[in-house]
Amino acid sequence: TTMSEIIDLPHTLESGMQVYPGDPTSSCSPAASIAKDGYAVCSLSLGSQTGTHVDAPAHFFANGQTISQLPLAIFMGRAVVVDLTRKSARQVILWDDLLPYAHRMVRGAILQARS
Repeated sequence: TTMSEIIDLPHTLESGMQVYPGDPTSSCSPAASIAKDGYAVCSLSLGSQTGTHVDAPAHFFANGQTISQLPLAIFMGRAVVVDLTRKSARQVILWDDLLPYAHRMVRGAILQARS
């Protein structure tokens, strides 16, 4: 992978996908079909934290920036992949889990957790 290569990492949105405990469940149901309507449209219902997403400062701070106020450039950079596959579901990630990768975590690096 070169620095100029962009890798898109989204999860597919689908009905019943895993969500954070207490968040609304997701659903995707057909609203129009090519066979009947000449076009395809789905009706989506989901919480804002569903699927692949980035939490903007406004998620945690009343006067924080929203995602649309953040420059796109901060979401691009060299990734440091941290293998956390040995952790069980919902197990806390500790600094000790990240230490083996510390030498690769330079300013501006993007931490990507493989879980």
